[in-house]
Amino acid sequence: MFIIFYVHLPNDKHGCELSKRKAVYPFLAKHLKLNLKAIQDENGEITEEGITIESYEQMKVFSAKNKLPGYAVLKNEDVKW
Repeated sequence: MFIIFYVHLPNDKHGCELSKRKAVYPFLAKHLKLNLKAIQDENGEITEEGITIESYEQMKVFSAKNKLPGYAVLKNEDVKW
């Protein structure tokens, strides 16, 4: 299934700012059967208060502590199809 989602925000630049996320949250909640009320305040407005955005380094699976396995494929060219 392929779904196109479009919202027109004429004063916004390209990116993933809150204005874009607020537009897509109801769409995702509807189609993925998620609880939209979990991110709404008492007025029904979408809020990200209390959400922690982790840094790139925090989200990396492999790090100095958790090394990338020696057998890991690093480039598509190295994949034997």
